[in-house]
Amino acid sequence: MSELAGGDPAVAVAALEKTAAAARGAPLAARHTAALAEARHAAGLAALRAGQGAKAVEELRASETAAPALATRCDLAVAEVAALDVRGALAALGAVRGQTCPFPPPADTEAAP
Repeated sequence: MSELAGGDPAVAVAALEKTAAAARGAPLAARHTAALAEARHAAGLAALRAGQGAKAVEELRASETAAPALATRCDLAVAEVAALDVRGALAALGAVRGQTCPFPPPADTEAAP
């Protein structure tokens, strides 16, 4: 995961995808899955910051599928809005309804109360 720590989550995703077949059934398979989900989440956030809403949605959906987490669902809702996908945004927002997304203040109450 040094690629992720170095600031390029796309490189981390690519490296982890190359080793996915070898990781299946291996003792560290769960750690590989978690690492790939974390790298995809980071890649989704990087795409979102770069204005690539559709790419962000793709990476965040993959992350959520591999390792469901509230933070990923919240970020996916933002990415769906950024991608201008009304149906996807409504579905993603519905998935986090009634939960407190872990956005830093003041976005925790202003962006998604």
